Amino acid sequence: ITTGMLWMWGAITAVVSIMDYVLPGYFSKVFGGSKAGITGATLGVFAGLFIGPIGIILGPFAGAVIGEMLNQHRTLDEAVKVGFGSLLSFIVGTGLKLVVAGMMMYYIAQDFVGRIEWPW
Repeated sequence: ITTGMLWMWGAITAVVSIMDYVLPGYFSKVFGGSKAGITGATLGVFAGLFIGPIGIILGPFAGAVIGEMLNQHRTLDEAVKVGFGSLLSFIVGTGLKLVVAGMMMYYIAQDFVGRIEWPW
């Protein structure tokens, strides 16, 4: 593995990590969220970090729902729709991370196997 490959994977990892914080707000907006919902989803991401795995999953959802209901006086159905957008963003973000991790493992394994002197 070359230095260039390490820099490339580092950059890809940084982009995916940043997207993990940006996606909840973006998906909230796509699902009809207001600035309050986007802010709530973003705050939910950070609050969820301190709660653990369940908090990371449900934090953006709860933050978006609470933000929409408190500041925009939306119905529960409308707020849950926005929260679902945040939850979907978690699924998309996790999928991106899994794809990148799988690609990294593939390239490392390919490099490792290529260096082995096979007896046959």
